[in-house]
Amino acid sequence: MKNQKDREFARRLANEVQKTFPVLFRDVPVQATKVARALGIAIELRADLNGRAHIQILEEEKQHHFKIFIKPNLSAPVGRFAVAHEIGHAVLVRHNPDILLSWDKARQESFANMFAAELLVPLTLREQCSDSFRRTESIDGLFELAKKLGLSISATLHVADEEHAWTRGCNNIWLSVRRSQNSFTLRDEKLRIVTAIYDREKYYVPRNKSIKSMTGEDGWLSNLRVSQSASRDYKLTISTITGIPRPKYSQVLYDARIHARRLSALDHRDGALIALLILSDQKETPQSGRPSLTETSQAVGSS
Repeated sequence: MKNQKDREFARRLANEVQKTFPVLFRDVPVQATKVARALGIAIELRADLNGRAHIQILEEEKQHHFKIFIKPNLSAPVGRFAVAHEIGHAVLVRHNPDILLSWDKARQESFANMFAAELLVPLTLREQCSDSFRRTESIDGLFELAKKLGLSISATLHVADEEHAWTRGCNNIWLSVRRSQNSFTLRDEKLRIVTAIYDREKYYVPRNKSIKSMTGEDGWLSNLRVSQSASRDYKLTISTITGIPRPKYSQVLYDARIHARRLSALDHRDGALIALLILSDQKETPQSGRPSLTETSQAVGSS
């Protein structure tokens, strides 16, 4: 519930910025640095940053002043989202300075990501792109959509994750994958799901789950070179939901094709691989019933 309220809050604040400076949002991609300057936020390049960007917040006579530092040589889409993210922090503090004390860091960072997605992809554009995303059945198609929006692949999937209209009724499941330890046990380093984007009224795909536990293997993904793509067919068991609004979960076996592309180093924080699971005919339903919270937690933390 808190996450949904924060999402609605982020949308409202982003819409206020869009209505205040409509000329800056007529064309895509939105130029985040111009938006920042219109809001009175300074921008400065800084090579020694640990991350992509950072916001400095100074208070003088009960007035907050902001400066965004951004790492040089970022790709345009990555830099655009990084600046929009920091604008989100500034707008949040301007709206309610006490949030710096009342919200923990994780909630502030989550809000800034939501705000950035809302700011860079206005509502009318989201509506135009929803059909394109639902029809996309190749990784090249996702790259084309990301280019149209002026976003990175990671940011495009973030927008899709926020918009149920983009996934409603789809049989496709998009995964961002990287090599990491189990986030619960802090052991057993494998290729694991960082983000999963799918119709949450149809399926349940846990983050942190290893690809090997889904498919029985992951060597072909680990062996991909950067920018290399590959595809394989599998029979996958996916948690499938029926009976909305009182959901019933069934473990259903599907014929599936996995399309994958290596984007970066396998331990990259945003995910080294992007994978598209296209589910076709279901084969059988080995188990059914509504999982308990314990069962769901075990699935999330599974190997």
